[in-house]
Amino acid sequence: MSAACGKFASDLRRRLRKAWLVLACVGAFALATNKHGLRVIASVLVYVLAIVAIHAGLGGLRQSGGVIIWILIAPPLIMMGHRPRTGIQCAVMIAALLAFLVMADPSVVHRGELRMVAVNMAGFALFIWFAVGFYVWRSELQNRSLTRLAVANERSQLALFDALTGIPNREGAKQVAAACFPLTVLVIDLDRFKAVNTALGRALGDQVLILFTRRLATLQFVSLGRLHADRFVMLWPGDPDAAHVDAVIAGVLDAPLEIDAQVIDLSATVGVARCATAADLELTMRNAETAMSAARQRHRRLLEYTAEMQRHRRGDLSLMSDLNQAIAKQELRMVLQPKVLLRDGSVDSAEALIRWQHPVRGMVPPMDFIPFAEQTGRIRLLTNWILHEAMMATVLRRRRGGQIQISVNVCAADLADPHFEAAVLDLVRQTQVVVSDIRFEVTESGLMEQPDVALALMTRLQSVGFSWSIDDFGTGYSSLSYLQKMPVAELKIDRAFVKGLGDAQHNSKLLRSAIRMGHELGLSVVCEGAETAQEWAGLLALGADYAQGWYASAPLPADQFDEWCRLCVPFATRAAADAPTGPDPD
Repeated sequence: MSAACGKFASDLRRRLRKAWLVLACVGAFALATNKHGLRVIASVLVYVLAIVAIHAGLGGLRQSGGVIIWILIAPPLIMMGHRPRTGIQCAVMIAALLAFLVMADPSVVHRGELRMVAVNMAGFALFIWFAVGFYVWRSELQNRSLTRLAVANERSQLALFDALTGIPNREGAKQVAAACFPLTVLVIDLDRFKAVNTALGRALGDQVLILFTRRLATLQFVSLGRLHADRFVMLWPGDPDAAHVDAVIAGVLDAPLEIDAQVIDLSATVGVARCATAADLELTMRNAETAMSAARQRHRRLLEYTAEMQRHRRGDLSLMSDLNQAIAKQELRMVLQPKVLLRDGSVDSAEALIRWQHPVRGMVPPMDFIPFAEQTGRIRLLTNWILHEAMMATVLRRRRGGQIQISVNVCAADLADPHFEAAVLDLVRQTQVVVSDIRFEVTESGLMEQPDVALALMTRLQSVGFSWSIDDFGTGYSSLSYLQKMPVAELKIDRAFVKGLGDAQHNSKLLRSAIRMGHELGLSVVCEGAETAQEWAGLLALGADYAQGWYASAPLPADQFDEWCRLCVPFATRAAADAPTGPDPD
């Protein structure tokens, strides 16, 4: 019985040894065929040569299986501390090599101890291989988890922060504000930023946004966010006075930006709203945007939200549906404002402006419906209507033996409309107008939205006989190179440069430079918004060609305009007390 048990145990040990050898060989083959196989094989050869040299030089050591085990295992173990994967590969390859030697030629082994060393070495290496393999597998799982966590954090970062400026976006700003109530919400929108992108390129436009963000970040007591494009939100803790807020914003905008030797003046429109609790934050941000839109319509830098603005905004939406029927119902009116030639007081030109006589609301100011008409595409209907009326007015004037040139405003949407030119020429055929009696006015910022498209259209219409004027000059970012290319005959300087002319604190250098530049380019220069005798006299002294504003006359219906010309031309400078007063609505 004992002999049978001994034989069974011997057979079992022999089978286990063979199994260890087979597993070691399979593992070695698998490792040798991976992408690191050549490096592992080279390392094994170096280790084998070292072992052979030691074995040959120290022949006595071959009698000691323990020493030989350490000679074989030490290099892979050392490598495992530096590169675990490569170390375990080397150990398995060495064990497999010894196993092959033993199986191929048992005569190379003089004692049974060395056979046991090889077999045990293979099993030991295989054990280490599995152990380190598990370690590596677990490490890879951890790395994958860390990678997924990093990706999730990056997505969370993108979800809450603006990639360009690095400040929170709309959602991020809400979270920043979670513990800061009550607070004041400011929505800040850069003026004419689209013109910056068009004229100077998007790369420079991005730099403008980054530098503007840094300017705002100097106000360390506030939290910032970027809503979209050139619109930012500022969360100001507490309830600051509106005048103080305006002064702080003015300080941020005071100095121009300089990017790649390009100087860019900053201006912005700001809406302000007060927020008491976190629950009101989203509504307050919308209210601040409403106030910002109202400030832009009223040509104000900063306005604080009132409930009347929201009612007015809802009224604007209903007003848009009424505008569709305004032309058919003959509710629109054309008014003319004279452009007075300063040297002799004569009037040979005027600007056509549109008014809306609403059956319920009465006379609707143009700023209450024209911006919305531009946004919704209805501006083309209004442009066609006012252009037809202006052409008919010049035709009637010629039939009476006179002549006048009337300017008609066109916007960026008109310039980009592929059907605009055909519509203009069709009106010429309908009215039989003398085309030189019509001048198109386009704002500087509108001109630069698509300058190449605008240039081509302007050139074609000029070849027919129309002339062009750049309106609100000085408020946009047009480059002089484009200005020189444009077939313009007139430069209209924005009223912001005229207001207060003659006062001690008024800086007339910019106005004088603009007038001189217009003359050097061969253009006639019109200055808008002259409302006092002092401003009128100042424009005459600076050499402007024309003046336009309430000091001479408010915009008048066509029949009243003709009567004004009969009574007041030539127009002479009168005492300020005799001049009409009131804001210039255009």
